[in-house]
Amino acid sequence: FTQDLRTKGCPSQSTAQRMAAVDSNNTAWLRKRVLTEGFPTPEQVGKDGVEAAFLLVQHADADLEFQERVLPMIEAAFRRGTIEGQSLALLTDRILKARGHAQRYGTQTSMKGGSLVIDPIEDSATVDDRRAMLGLMPLKDYKRVLDSIYAPAPKR
Repeated sequence: FTQDLRTKGCPSQSTAQRMAAVDSNNTAWLRKRVLTEGFPTPEQVGKDGVEAAFLLVQHADADLEFQERVLPMIEAAFRRGTIEGQSLALLTDRILKARGHAQRYGTQTSMKGGSLVIDPIEDSATVDDRRAMLGLMPLKDYKRVLDSIYAPAPKR
């Protein structure tokens, strides 16, 4: 529900409040489960369940400590082949950005002057090498995809 709303652009204030409440409740439940049983596997909850659990962790910005505790679990899941490299990159960069550091993979963006810009990247000269190790497209291609999704609507 909330991920569908996130991909449709800027939600209304009431929708954003509903999303926050749903995320908060779901994240509290997931936090308890993950801290006692570990991050769910496809065998336990299916591929969709793993993706849903990841989305809750990724958007748990109010609980950075939880995100940081889950990151090694996501790294292990990536090594086992049960979670995509995109997920590992997204969570890594989100945590780094929240801590005030440059991101590693170039997945985090901001709106500046009406344009989508990629937030600062550590050692940007080798970012495509790091992205390739996780199975991600080159940064310039990723930026082109983002621009096509989030481009402002033409004025009429």
